[in-house]
Amino acid sequence: MERKTLAILIMALAGLVSGCIYPYDVELESKENMFVIEGDINIGSVSQFSLSYAMSLKDFSYSVSPVSTLWVEGEDGTVYHTREPERSRGPFTVDLSDAPDNCRYRLVVQNHDNDRKYLSQWSEVHLPPVVDSISYSISADKKDPRSKVMDMFLSFHSDSGEKYFRWSYLEEWEYHAPIQAFYYYERPTKSDQEINNILNHSAMEKIPSEVYGQVLKFDDQHPSTYTCWDRSESRDIMLATTEDLAENRIVNKLYETIQETSTKANFHYRTTITLSSIGRDSYQYWTNIFNNSENTGGLDAPVPSQMAGNLYCEEDPDEIVIGYITVTKALKYRAHLDFSHTYFFKYAENIYGDSPTVVMEDWYKSWKAGLRPVGIMGYAGPTEPLYGWAETKCVDCSYWKGSYKSRPSDWPDKWPDSEK
Repeated sequence: MERKTLAILIMALAGLVSGCIYPYDVELESKENMFVIEGDINIGSVSQFSLSYAMSLKDFSYSVSPVSTLWVEGEDGTVYHTREPERSRGPFTVDLSDAPDNCRYRLVVQNHDNDRKYLSQWSEVHLPPVVDSISYSISADKKDPRSKVMDMFLSFHSDSGEKYFRWSYLEEWEYHAPIQAFYYYERPTKSDQEINNILNHSAMEKIPSEVYGQVLKFDDQHPSTYTCWDRSESRDIMLATTEDLAENRIVNKLYETIQETSTKANFHYRTTITLSSIGRDSYQYWTNIFNNSENTGGLDAPVPSQMAGNLYCEEDPDEIVIGYITVTKALKYRAHLDFSHTYFFKYAENIYGDSPTVVMEDWYKSWKAGLRPVGIMGYAGPTEPLYGWAETKCVDCSYWKGSYKSRPSDWPDKWPDSEK
């Protein structure tokens, strides 16, 4: 790791309800470690919080979590405790599923490492906007006109007068291998040395499963490698405001660009948007964070006082505490999109549909060369099928980074329309 003349703080600040992490650097002359509190008070769901110190990299130090006790207070006197025991290092979870909307809340952290109490300012609940649509368009890639890209858009509006918004998203998708195989190969039970000894000595008695391996049909214990699933979570800080707009509505806000070689666009795609309204001060705070992450420090980066949010230390009000606790009621919106008929997706590598037949004596050698069985192409004898074989990338969807064992438990058998 490169040494720098100024101390650099590594801070992981939470994004939205999903708890996405956004690392960024802040230039500081002060050598004092700063307390970082991450998370939001999410009314109607489970809130997550993390605590750490932002420490200098000059001596190769890193962020640590202090031993703390954490809770959420309602102005009506209700206290919501964490699921974790007192004096924990976290992360912390607080169940606010039954917390009412018509109340103000704050976060309280008792740091047992320095015997100080940290609090967020009392705040009312920011009610969520309404999602109007998730849409997409396909166009030429500006960086490479020979390729295409798929832009994903989010449209929403607020009926409660909220004008500042922040969101994150989870993407999940199903994709297929170029060729559907119906068989898999199981390597010989003998070792390479034992196999060579048998073959070199022309042993009359050869048990095929020991020397050549087996070609078997996919079953429950060995699922098909044709269909895979993958997922990703947003990492960027996504903000929007209607402050200067004629209507309190965001239309076709670009939130993701999918390349034509991404398996996201191969078959079925599902996105879950977590969308929250936030206050103006919170919007400015996250704008500072975003600008700093884009600038990676420097003269235009926000100074530490701008990074400080709505948290303060009860014993020392002048102590800078990093983090902004928003009290919000997030909206989760799920959209299902069928990309199977867009003819947009292209595999990142050339795919050949040729499936040459391989005799049993060459199974093991073909498997070691990266080929996999596909299906029966004929018979060499009454009881000896001839299987067609193809490259791994053609028949094994996990070659393209996903997994055929990771189907989401709630993945639908019949692809539905968008749902809230």
